[in-house]
Amino acid sequence: MYEIILYDTEDGRCPVQELLDSLEPKLLAKTLRTIIKKHRRHQRQKKNWQRSIKQIMNGTRNPSLSIVKKLAQGLGMQLKLEFVPMPTKNKM
Repeated sequence: MYEIILYDTEDGRCPVQELLDSLEPKLLAKTLRTIIKKHRRHQRQKKNWQRSIKQIMNGTRNPSLSIVKKLAQGLGMQLKLEFVPMPTKNKM
């Protein structure tokens, strides 16, 4: 069972409820099925992402650059990859 939580605008209207109420029964059923499918897909992606993070933290997976970028974004940070020269050894 799913619960859809709708928002109200400042003037007390609920645009999503108004849209759903205006749909014919067949189209309403199709719309709700689509919403549920998207929610399930999102949950699967979220679970896969959590599994990946856990594997990276456990050291059982090496993160790709794209995953590290997404991690940085999720933390509200920017990834900075920098090449710096190695210190030279003084020969005497």
